[in-house]
Amino acid sequence: MSKPSIRQTILVRSVQRLLSADEQVSRVVVMFTRHRWFVPYSVLAGFALFVVASASGITSITNRLVLAACGLAIAGMATTNYWVLAETNNGLALCRSSRVRQYAKSLVRRLPADTDLTMVGSTVITSDWRIDGVMYTLTKRWEAPMRQLSTGS
Repeated sequence: MSKPSIRQTILVRSVQRLLSADEQVSRVVVMFTRHRWFVPYSVLAGFALFVVASASGITSITNRLVLAACGLAIAGMATTNYWVLAETNNGLALCRSSRVRQYAKSLVRRLPADTDLTMVGSTVITSDWRIDGVMYTLTKRWEAPMRQLSTGS
């Protein structure tokens, strides 16, 4: 096995801080979910910024489009929730993660031992997983550890 990256070491330590002293983290996966109104909210925010930029006298269409894209991106980040799924010697723990840097902020709940981790879709960049009835998306960087969690190896 290769040496863990600094990012992964920080992530594991952040999860470890949320657990009891006798519990050890063996594997972590970073995931995200989007609010069901993600697309309309983001598009509306982008459109609103385009209108405000136009009304405020910005004449360049390029500048107005850039501002609209910024509004769309900010709204997209605001409607995205990040999670860390950690495998410990006591089972699976679901933690809330920060939006910008990957570290666990709080322990949300423990998942039952019989929780089914099922991959339901995949693209070149991400894969979608159903965990305890909720759809989570993760980047390909985290797919291998998630597959290991799902098979119990």
